[in-house]
Amino acid sequence: MKTKLRLENIMITIVLFVGMLFFFFKSDAFSFVDEGITAVVDEVVGADSSIATFSQVSAAFLDGFYDKNQLLEFNGGLAKKLGFNDFYKDTGGIKLSNGYVAGVYAKTATDYEIQQMNDLKAFCDEEGVQLLYVNEPTKYIDDAIIEEDLGLKSYINQNTDIFLRRLEENGIRYIDLRDNIRSEEKNSFDLFYRTDHHWTTESGKWAARIIADELNKDYGYGIDTSVYDDSKYDFTEYKSAWLGEQGKKLSASYVGLDDYTCIEPKFATNYTVTTVNGTVNGTFSETMINKGIYSQTGDLDTIYASPSWHYSYMYNGLNTSVIRNNNLTTGKILVLGDSYDQVTSPFLSLGVNEVQTLVLRDYTGSLKEYIKQNDPDTVIVAYASFMIGAHDDPNSANYAMFDFH
Repeated sequence: MKTKLRLENIMITIVLFVGMLFFFFKSDAFSFVDEGITAVVDEVVGADSSIATFSQVSAAFLDGFYDKNQLLEFNGGLAKKLGFNDFYKDTGGIKLSNGYVAGVYAKTATDYEIQQMNDLKAFCDEEGVQLLYVNEPTKYIDDAIIEEDLGLKSYINQNTDIFLRRLEENGIRYIDLRDNIRSEEKNSFDLFYRTDHHWTTESGKWAARIIADELNKDYGYGIDTSVYDDSKYDFTEYKSAWLGEQGKKLSASYVGLDDYTCIEPKFATNYTVTTVNGTVNGTFSETMINKGIYSQTGDLDTIYASPSWHYSYMYNGLNTSVIRNNNLTTGKILVLGDSYDQVTSPFLSLGVNEVQTLVLRDYTGSLKEYIKQNDPDTVIVAYASFMIGAHDDPNSANYAMFDFH
């Protein structure tokens, strides 16, 4: 029996090796070898800043790899067959037994984030602007789930608990949406896509209602929260229609395709939305949803090349956008958000006259000057839990998210 297994392993190794050689030469990968070595040497010794970085060379190599999607599918299918659920832990995420792809997060300090929140609170107080922090959860709200499923340690909820406790100690009000998940007895995974780290459109609308409730309760707003009743919306469902950002790293054969729901108000809406690409006027759907993204196809290359359906909402981006609800005359909110808020800010705007949005990782101006010039009633910092601690890593895309200067 052992001899048979050894022979099978040898045969698999030979097939994979021959396949790698074929793709190596078919895609002219050998032409990148010298450039790749030069790039690595340059990054180590700093010889010539004009030379492409290794990551750039690597990206160019992968972009030109012959039939790379088929190879990715083969690799993912093999990983699935062998039960390698943490095979992509460092590049895309782990696959849990429930089929969801999730991240694993290390312990982090919260000193920088607390200092920045305290500074923002002091500034907002001086300007007569209210401040609210909203904790957007990840797929699991109990770190023990990861250890029980795969024997791995994750600390994202522990990090969040420490951060929120320190906010409370410093008199900064917050909403922890994990509390709402528990009180409503929801399964946190149901709020998210299986193959993408973002939450669903339904979750965005759900979170907007919770925020509106808090604004009414403690911030002096009079939002008609019945505007969020499901009966007032059309829900268009797409089954097994797209592949999320995590799924594209892990492969469709490994995690399968994802479902999607487009949500549109049935009632009359009148909007003016200003983004980096200009100003548009029209209904909620006309100004904020790009339905052209919803193209269903079984073609592998199209699945991988298609943009993320999550970004069909606020398709021109959140950074420096202004969503003006022309049917209302009161309420002016600035949301300092992340990509979760692609599907939260539009629904939040149904209850107030104006929602301004900034994404600080993409914003080069002064936040304090922006607040002075645009005079919001309330600043809402709405961040996914993994933004906490991003400042620990200068190479993180989210390094500047808590830079409130």
